[in-house]
Amino acid sequence: MKQQEESFYKTINTADIKSQYGASFLELSRILELHDPMELLIYDIEGEYDPEVASILVQLNKDLTKQEVHDLVFNDFTYWFKPVAGDKEKYKELSDALYNWMLKTDLPQKFNT
Repeated sequence: MKQQEESFYKTINTADIKSQYGASFLELSRILELHDPMELLIYDIEGEYDPEVASILVQLNKDLTKQEVHDLVFNDFTYWFKPVAGDKEKYKELSDALYNWMLKTDLPQKFNT
């Protein structure tokens, strides 16, 4: 899976995606907060990972392999947090948790950005 173009991220409307995906958005948000790869939650800012949740969620589908989900997560965090995103291995546990969640979740149809 190749890294998304910057134009993709500019089309993401987090509020619209949060509205369409509802419970799935909140569940994915909890997973990111549990793993807190950027250690942002020490600042106690609600919705800190919402842009990342939105951009990851619209790209998920059950055809993705575990490696492709890992690539997706790493690429998204690299976009949102460059140059401090860190190395790819940092996102392995988060990606595995996200992959397992995805397999058990009924995701809505792909979002139109």
